[in-house]
Amino acid sequence: MQVLLVTIVGYGVLFGQPKAITNGGIGLFVTFIPALLERNYNIPPNPWLGVWITSAVFLHTLGSAWFYALIPW
Repeated sequence: MQVLLVTIVGYGVLFGQPKAITNGGIGLFVTFIPALLERNYNIPPNPWLGVWITSAVFLHTLGSAWFYALIPW
């Protein structure tokens, strides 16, 4: 999912979509938080928590970059 978030950021850079760049970049940073907690503070997170956080961030970024634009308001 991190690779797909990098792809979304790349898409935003190529096509001039600042929302995709911002959401993808922040989302990518958030996916590294469980690993940073474990490395820096010796707090081992549950592996499912990392999957849950990454999935939530990925789906939000995907939706804000593409899917939400398809919904007619």
